Amino acid sequence: MKMDLETNYTFAVGLAPVSVAAGTDAGASQDHAAGHSGAFILNTGAYSSGASITMKIQYNETDTASTYSDDDATTGNDSAATLTAAGILILNVPNPMGRYTRAFITVATDAVVNGVTNVLGPLRKVAPTS
Repeated sequence: MKMDLETNYTFAVGLAPVSVAAGTDAGASQDHAAGHSGAFILNTGAYSSGASITMKIQYNETDTASTYSDDDATTGNDSAATLTAAGILILNVPNPMGRYTRAFITVATDAVVNGVTNVLGPLRKVAPTS
């Protein structure tokens, strides 16, 4: 995890860049106790026509892998989007529905080289006292 000192946001690898065959993969979670908003940035390389990759946001209160729920976009969060060609996709989470959020990707048809970067912040601070 890296922190940008100017903006007070942290950056972490959600899913390391790798070729993912058709199927699903869950990224590392973000703990919103450390920052109230977040974003997930998906980067993909070239892939065959007819292939696609979908990223959706999931949330949970306990960070238990099997109990995450899909974000329904009712609180202003980006819930899901699909790429059908190489590119970048950003899903924003300004109002998390749970303490933890993560990106969940689904690759259709063929393998796709991709990686996800988690952005969290701004970090919460304790006001100094005199």
